[in-house]
Amino acid sequence: MAHNYHMLAYAAMMRGESKKATDAIKDLLAGVPEEVIKHSAAMLDGFYAMPYELHLRFGRWDAMLAEPKPRDCFPLTTALWHYARGVSFAVKNDLAAAKAEQRAFAAAVQAVPKDAIFAQNLPPTSWVWLRKCSPAKSSIVTGKQTRPLPPCAKPHAAKTIDTTWSPRPGSSPCGTLSVRS
Repeated sequence: MAHNYHMLAYAAMMRGESKKATDAIKDLLAGVPEEVIKHSAAMLDGFYAMPYELHLRFGRWDAMLAEPKPRDCFPLTTALWHYARGVSFAVKNDLAAAKAEQRAFAAAVQAVPKDAIFAQNLPPTSWVWLRKCSPAKSSIVTGKQTRPLPPCAKPHAAKTIDTTWSPRPGSSPCGTLSVRS
């Protein structure tokens, strides 16, 4: 059943249906019994980061910043929580907080087991790209690019930035970055 909610959320997200995607993820997470979390936290870890991806995808910066810190049993989710907070702070032009979250993200990555898997991906192989994209996305918001941007973060004149990390084979490990003026 979790797979169905997950696919529904992604389909709705790709169609721009914020409420449907959010409801699907809420239903997915609400349906996981506490006993299953205790015994299968490593397998479930990435699913608990899905609300953060939705917040970033739909530009819900304040909602992302209001998200509580994840449980200690979810190191991947915790790392992505810091990443999403960093992007949200950057978009809100709070670069000091964005840089603090960027440092926290780098530290949290160290807590993710090297054999952690979410979907068909080994998340630690994606961290390099997330590290490159996070400061680049911060510089997009301020317009202060001090070095060339990675391919995933090429901006145009922007008023709104919609960004998300997507752990899908064949997708950019930085996620999608669409800029609308």
